[in-house]
Amino acid sequence: MDVNEQVSSLCEETEFFDESSVLLKVAGLYASHLLSDIILVVGENKYPAHRVILSASSEVFQCMLMNPQWTECNKSIINLVEDKKCTEVFPQFLKYLYTGQVKISIETAMPLLSLADKYNIKDLIVLCRDYMTKSVALAGTRGFLISWLQYTLSFDYHQQLSNDLKNFLRLNLETVGYSKDFIDIDPNNLCVLLQQNDLVITNEAKLFDIVINFLMLKKEQIEQEESLSDEDKQNHMKSLIEGICCYIRYPMMTVQELASIPIKPITHCYKEFFCDKMALGMSFHANQTISPKNDYLQYTPRLYTSDNFCLELVVPEIHKVENYKTFGACMFSLEDFPYTESGDENTIQWEIDFFPRGIRYNRAQLINIYNLQQTQGRIEVPESILRTVRVRCTCKSVQQELRFKIAVLISGSQNNIIHIKTLHTRTSYFSRETRVINFDNLIPFEELDTDNSIYLIGKNRDNIRIHVIILPFPQSITQDSPQFEFK
Repeated sequence: MDVNEQVSSLCEETEFFDESSVLLKVAGLYASHLLSDIILVVGENKYPAHRVILSASSEVFQCMLMNPQWTECNKSIINLVEDKKCTEVFPQFLKYLYTGQVKISIETAMPLLSLADKYNIKDLIVLCRDYMTKSVALAGTRGFLISWLQYTLSFDYHQQLSNDLKNFLRLNLETVGYSKDFIDIDPNNLCVLLQQNDLVITNEAKLFDIVINFLMLKKEQIEQEESLSDEDKQNHMKSLIEGICCYIRYPMMTVQELASIPIKPITHCYKEFFCDKMALGMSFHANQTISPKNDYLQYTPRLYTSDNFCLELVVPEIHKVENYKTFGACMFSLEDFPYTESGDENTIQWEIDFFPRGIRYNRAQLINIYNLQQTQGRIEVPESILRTVRVRCTCKSVQQELRFKIAVLISGSQNNIIHIKTLHTRTSYFSRETRVINFDNLIPFEELDTDNSIYLIGKNRDNIRIHVIILPFPQSITQDSPQFEFK
């Protein structure tokens, strides 16, 4: 075959694929119900459908409709049992099988994912999961996070999403704790959450308020259970209160906060239990001998964001900040627990330096270097540049070796909702000889050069916010806490 014949052949055999036209034709089948050979009954609604489309879209439907061992194989009307929320979104789900198009919202994401999981629609699973991953903060503020979390925990292949939801819960509990679906959290998972040391909260009293609010809602729920006797309701409630409230760290409350416990809702009905817990806290404030080995978590501080322990630092208009510029602040931490609201305790002064645009060490000379005859006692130190986002904490007034836990919280924005995005913690000893600790790579260095970084907050998305928490952490208390694993 010569060159002219090859060119002619290529021109004659051009292949085209009009994907949009095919989709329109299949969508037409869905809209017109033309040639439908099966009816799906979901709730009170009936949906004409096509076996071939359902079988091509789902292995589950394929087995159900094409395998003679299934009773539905020879039926023209098939009843599908779905819960209320899945029933409501079933039309969108069915339309997706025909058209590949679906609208996902904060309300419909989980029921659509549930249907996709049930019928093994893998591409729809990916779409729903991606939407939910990008909407974690919105779910937290709108009262969907707990229901999403409880659902995704049941599937190993949703583990990354469930981890994102768990971390948002742990770092932003005050946002989620008063949301409408917090009552749906499994009590066992709530107990796991309350045992975490790296739980971000204003103070222990605020955490206690969230738990009491949860228990009040649970009480209303239990009282509406007609199948339970009054005695069963009381026993169930008693078990819930004692099983959950035992993980509140009463010694971490102030005396004033402890004294307010008896006037809280519910607590007056369980005086004996709460009096014992108050006595535990009061004994700690009275400097009585404690035995933390028996209940060491009671004496372990969490990540408290109240002014006693936390410094907030905001850098505005980060895109205008020069390279290597430092933002500094001074804060005072407690030397030890317990603490009071009057602030009469011994305090430690700290200098906090934030380097959002890297660090530069200028060229220098070291002089009086012995045994360096060739350099005449001098050595050149070249300029050094570190491309890192760093927080440096310097202990200024320590007189003896003390141990502190330091945490740096980085804020972020998702769906225009500002929240705590990431957490970095270190526990270290400080003394006259060891005064400085650095936190490097808090944010990917190039991230702050983009306009759509998740770490940029504010109206114009050009601010960075961090919190630095410094907690006294004597050797008598432990850093260990149970694994943060929900079931």
